[in-house]
Amino acid sequence: MSRSAGSAAQTHIPHLPLHRTDLNSRIDSCRFHTRACDASPPKQTIISLKPKRVIIHSNLENNTLKDVPSFALVQKANEALLGLDAKVDGELVAIRGASKLPSGDVTFYTKDRSHQKWLMANKHVWSKAVHPALEATPSTYSVMAHGIPKSFDIGNPANLARLASENSFQATDLARVRWMGSNEPLAKKAGSIVLSFTDKDLASHIEKSGIFLNYDFHRTDRFKPCPPQCFKCLKMGHFGKWCRESAKCAKCSGKHSTNKCPEGLGGVSTCVLCKDCLKNKVDGISAVDHTPFSMACPYKKAWFDKKRPPSQ
Repeated sequence: MSRSAGSAAQTHIPHLPLHRTDLNSRIDSCRFHTRACDASPPKQTIISLKPKRVIIHSNLENNTLKDVPSFALVQKANEALLGLDAKVDGELVAIRGASKLPSGDVTFYTKDRSHQKWLMANKHVWSKAVHPALEATPSTYSVMAHGIPKSFDIGNPANLARLASENSFQATDLARVRWMGSNEPLAKKAGSIVLSFTDKDLASHIEKSGIFLNYDFHRTDRFKPCPPQCFKCLKMGHFGKWCRESAKCAKCSGKHSTNKCPEGLGGVSTCVLCKDCLKNKVDGISAVDHTPFSMACPYKKAWFDKKRPPSQ
């Protein structure tokens, strides 16, 4: 081997050292890519990707719905929507799936919130075409009018027609009218009535403008309904019309609704729900000196606090 070849073989070519700033930038780059791979999508994104639900109640006395498969309900629903030319921003509203709840009600699944809103607003139109056992009433928007004379008979169609005429809407725009608190005439000369409209924009207009009745002006407010509490089983979260539980009287604890109590109405001073649980030594129940309708009731309070109620 020649001298020149030997010296070339022994020649060491040193690696250039990395500058500290270059090293740090490479480390930061690796960390960034690791975080990007491991990061989960935001909760809001996950929620937006989930299908939206519309629950339609079923008739308690009609049991034929339980034998209908989900695909048949979806097919019928989409046929009904197609016949109605149901669209949101030019896109056809469609049902993607359906499932039956243990209560007998049906959950329909749709694409997004805009389709869900259309289905909810028109549930009384399309649901009946799906199956006769499905029941849905139109969505209503309620306004409270104050200082209405108790002599105004809300059960008289002519009176409602005059009220509508004086305020530039149709009597058919009213889904229902009731006295605040009770439909029975009281000793007071005036009270508040709740006007439930089927048109949201009309309700908003009446809320802001007030109403005229027999040429007298009456102030109006948006009506804030009470949270749903069943008059049949006394539990929170649903109304008596859709209740599938056994009836329970708030007065005598009998197996009938409170308004049918043989002992008469009024005089409810204790909680029959808590009384049963106290007898069974249920945790969280220590007193019964309140009514089932009071915020002192652990069951009602748990519903408002969005917590699990005591086990009955």
